[in-house]
Amino acid sequence: MRVLAAVDGSRGSLLAAEYGALLAATVGGQLLLTHVLEGLPSPRTRLLPADLSPERRQVAEDVLALAQSQVSWFTGPVETRILAGEPAEVILAEAEAESCDLLTMGSRGLGGGALVRLLVGSVALRVLGGDPPPVLLASETIADPARRPELRSLLVPTDGSRASFAAAEFAATVAQAANVRVLLLHCEESLVPEGFAALALSEEERARLAAGQESLGRRILHTTQAPFLRRRLAVDLMETRGTPAATILTVAKETNASLIVMGSYGAGESWLKRQRLGSVAEGVLAGAHCPVVVCKRPLP
Repeated sequence: MRVLAAVDGSRGSLLAAEYGALLAATVGGQLLLTHVLEGLPSPRTRLLPADLSPERRQVAEDVLALAQSQVSWFTGPVETRILAGEPAEVILAEAEAESCDLLTMGSRGLGGGALVRLLVGSVALRVLGGDPPPVLLASETIADPARRPELRSLLVPTDGSRASFAAAEFAATVAQAANVRVLLLHCEESLVPEGFAALALSEEERARLAAGQESLGRRILHTTQAPFLRRRLAVDLMETRGTPAATILTVAKETNASLIVMGSYGAGESWLKRQRLGSVAEGVLAGAHCPVVVCKRPLP
């Protein structure tokens, strides 16, 4: 696994880099620590001393040195790189050029406007709006300098979308290497009418709707199980009803999940949401107590 860790000195980006190093160590792989200097020309170019002032170079080198100190326990190959340009574009281009299997970033309020942009971060959202490999995002609010990251369990929400199947493939790879517990979760918002609307249906019709919804949920869970079964891995299955983002966050806390691994969009999301970030993923990223790996495209 080749991991590109984009660091900017924030606690979130450093924690994300640590988790990236942990995954690389678990699966076997390399770590590429990068810092992007914004507002300079020549995107995706490794800068030479003549390209920028000594002060700016020193700042970049200090950020990378701090990141290296955070992952000093990692025994695999580590490379550092200073890049220049628009951060999201540069990170995406570097990940593609280096054939990276995972990106890590901090999620924090760097942008203005919408609440999710404030909570997740504008650079992270622009990266997710491109065509990235799986992206691990960690909020600075969950960073604890006294605690080293560990992999105990994975929570994998699924709704039958291609993105959630990609997330299951990634989670299965990690679970096989780390020998950790996995919980597959399917949360469906109830299709059975409630309140006055329920009066239009007989008891039998409501029961038939509920049974059909449960049957669909089971099929989605069993289909998502496929990459784990191929690896002969046991997984726990949970089917529930409620508001998906809130339910995912609650289950993650109750099970003390180390990572949430999910698709970037849902099965019923619009084309625009599929190109950017779905509403459920937005809600989870904004409130997660642990890092979140967001998968958008099928794995090779």
